[in-house]
Amino acid sequence: ILLYLAVLNHIVEHVKKPFSDMTIEDLIPVLQKWQENSSATTHGWRSKLRAFLRWESDDRHDPRAEKIRPGSYVSPVKLDDLLTEDEIKKLRQAAKDNPRDLAMLDLHVLWGPRPTESAKLNVGHVQVAENRYIIVNIPEAKTTPRPVPLPLARISFIQDPLFLDSALNAYVSMMKYLDIHPGFPNEPNAPLWYDMNNGYSKRLTSAGVTAVFKRMGKAANLRKSVTSYVLRRTAFNRFKGADREKLNAGFGWKPGSRMSQDEKMGKIEKVLSDLVQLPGFEKLMKELSCYGILKF
Repeated sequence: ILLYLAVLNHIVEHVKKPFSDMTIEDLIPVLQKWQENSSATTHGWRSKLRAFLRWESDDRHDPRAEKIRPGSYVSPVKLDDLLTEDEIKKLRQAAKDNPRDLAMLDLHVLWGPRPTESAKLNVGHVQVAENRYIIVNIPEAKTTPRPVPLPLARISFIQDPLFLDSALNAYVSMMKYLDIHPGFPNEPNAPLWYDMNNGYSKRLTSAGVTAVFKRMGKAANLRKSVTSYVLRRTAFNRFKGADREKLNAGFGWKPGSRMSQDEKMGKIEKVLSDLVQLPGFEKLMKELSCYGILKF
């Protein structure tokens, strides 16, 4: 929601018209200016502007939106950014004295949850069948919720040797972490990853999850940047012998398909509707309008 506001604010600062009066000719200089950003940022900003114009005009075929081409999304994580098995071992060594950090790392290099998904995890999302498997129920963030297993070899539906080794690491480190977690198993709504400096009721944010990995990378003396998305891409590319369809399901991806336009518009409309209904939103818009920051 804040990113939507930032994009809209950037538009009105340059165009200085209500959105209902803006033409594509008004918007072209701003769109050209955005091309100075990275391809990922440009794609995101253009997509949000298109979505807003369609929502604001109540026209899914708004002619202004139709002329804005967001381009293809290019992941900022390149092949050279992916971690090697040796680098993963160094990270595990750096985290070995911190049960939370090791459990986080092992989950992320196995199933690569997005940072927002990882930050939303509660104790109740983890189900343990001792000496068999652990199921981590990844909550909904960008895509649908999904269960991912940390299985022992004899019951794993993926038999890739590296996957089995990684799953065993994740199972063992998660069990050790749960053993010392103050909220397990009696407080299912307690955050799984909590801020160790502020008591176990304060969860790590998505930025906090990534910050843990960045510190871990520095402690391991890695030259590469270690982020949640680097770990996600690394995890997906680690297991060469694994069934890709099963991996896609675990990573929250639908193989060979894209979200339909109707599904995209439905999600976008929900975000924008939530934005309008936020407490104090109307007052905020009036204040911004008085200062000439935002005009509708």
